[in-house]
Amino acid sequence: MPTELAYRDHGVDTSVIPREAKIESCSKRARNPGKWLSGIGNVGLALCRLETLTDLAGPLPTSSYQPTDEFKVEWTADDATNSLKVKAFVPDWLRQSLEAAPPQNAT
Repeated sequence: MPTELAYRDHGVDTSVIPREAKIESCSKRARNPGKWLSGIGNVGLALCRLETLTDLAGPLPTSSYQPTDEFKVEWTADDATNSLKVKAFVPDWLRQSLEAAPPQNAT
């Protein structure tokens, strides 16, 4: 499993993954934690539940994330099911802005 985000233009071709393919846990039965949007090389962009795929806490204390959790995206092409393990990386700028933001009051 990668520990840092590094672009590679060889090996994996994420451009073949269809838009809105579901991102799922490899082992847990839970709500779909995300949807694939697009990719190039070995890097992809997805809409994700960060509290499920990363160590970021959401507004409610319901995170079940463990560092050993694994996730995959699956899709069908030419009557074959394909899958690829994926890992979410949170940009430093997002972590910093979340840490600096004042707490929100629940209404």
